Amino acid sequence: MPNLDTICTIYRINSKTLNQIVEKFPPFAGLDHARVVKQASGVYGSANASRIKEAVLKFPPFVSYDHTRVVEQASEVYGAHNVSRIKEAVLKFPPFAGYDHARVVEQACEVYGKNNVSRIKEAVLKFPPFAGYDHARVYRQKRKIGEMIGLNREQIIDYLLKNPANAGYSYKRDLARTDVARAISKDGVEITKEIIDWFLKNYMTSPYSPGSRLRISRAAGLPEPKLLGIARKKFIKSTGSMPLSTPSH
Repeated sequence: MPNLDTICTIYRINSKTLNQIVEKFPPFAGLDHARVVKQASGVYGSANASRIKEAVLKFPPFVSYDHTRVVEQASEVYGAHNVSRIKEAVLKFPPFAGYDHARVVEQACEVYGKNNVSRIKEAVLKFPPFAGYDHARVYRQKRKIGEMIGLNREQIIDYLLKNPANAGYSYKRDLARTDVARAISKDGVEITKEIIDWFLKNYMTSPYSPGSRLRISRAAGLPEPKLLGIARKKFIKSTGSMPLSTPSH
C-alpha cells in the first residue's frame, strides 16, 4: 500500500480530506498515485497534470479508469476529429469518463429524436454534464414551461440542444424566469418572439431576488432579481415605458 503521506503530497491535501475520500471510495488508498497521474498525463497531456489531480479530487473513481480506453471509446461515438474536445470534456466534468456514451446518445435520441443525433453529440461536447441527465425528465420539465410561453415540441427541443446547460436548471428557476417576463409585461412591454428568445438565451442570469431562492411574485419588499434589472434596461428603455414596482402578489 502506498504511503498515505505520499498521496497527500501528490494531491496537496490533508489527512482529513484523504480519509473522507477513502471512506467514499476505498480503492483510492491502495493505488500508486504517482503512476495514476503519470498515466493520465500521457493521455490528457503533462500540461494538464494539475487539472488531472483536480479531477481525481472531484471524482475519486477517476483514478481507476484506463483513460486511453476512455478516450478511444468516446471517440467511436463523438468522432475521432473531436478527440481534443472529448479530453477537455473529461477534465471539465470527470464523471464523463465513466459513461457508456453509445448508451448516452441512444437514450437522448429517444427523447429528442434520432434526426437530432448529431446535435445531441454536439450538445454533450458543448456541455459535458448533459450526458448525465435523465432527458425524459428534462423534457417533461421544459415542456411545462414551454407551453406557458407558446413553444411547441420542436421549439423546446431546439432550445435545449442549442443551450444544453439549461437542461440542468430546475423547474423552480424556470418559473422564476417567467415571473420576470410577467413583470416587464406589466410595465407595458409586449412580450414578442424576440423578447422570448432573449429570455431563453439569458438562462444563466439569476431570476431570484438577491440572497434568496424566491421568485419575485413571492418576494415582496426584496430587491429585484438581476435578470429583471437587465430586462428593464433593455426593453423598457426601447419602448419608453416607465417601470412599475416589483409585483407583490
